[in-house]
Amino acid sequence: MNTDRRRVLLWTWVLLVVLVLAVTSYHTDDITNTAPAMS
Repeated sequence: MNTDRRRVLLWTWVLLVVLVLAVTSYHTDDITNTAPAMS
């Protein structure tokens, strides 16, 4: 149904955002080493 497609799209965006945040925090780890993670 339409709800399933919306749910898949939502999870795709969630995974994408998490991946981007993980990569960004990994690459800027040496710059902001003492900064706490914004959870």
